[in-house]
Amino acid sequence: MWVAAQVLGHLDPNFDVFEFAEWCGVDTRTSAGRPRSGHIPAGLRMSPETGAVDRPGDPQVWDEEPAPAVEPGAADRRPDQVGTPEQRARQWPADPNTRGFVTARRWR
Repeated sequence: MWVAAQVLGHLDPNFDVFEFAEWCGVDTRTSAGRPRSGHIPAGLRMSPETGAVDRPGDPQVWDEEPAPAVEPGAADRRPDQVGTPEQRARQWPADPNTRGFVTARRWR
């Protein structure tokens, strides 16, 4: 719950960690039954300067430099179509019990 709350709290300035914890099924009351226990926000890293939820992830691995520009198409090397033209032209049989075809079966 705290990992998701860290990300959501960083992205949304109006994020309510107590409401999120309640929706996740976490009890937000103290052992004496008072509302809003301190253990809920204690699971989040907060910025000491602003009091806002800190950036998620390990601060030692944050890369402040922008990612290098990648030329278009260099990252995606997949073919436009998969299979041979004959394989793509195959049609599913009308009868689902045809040998050689694996089809979804209905549970009876």
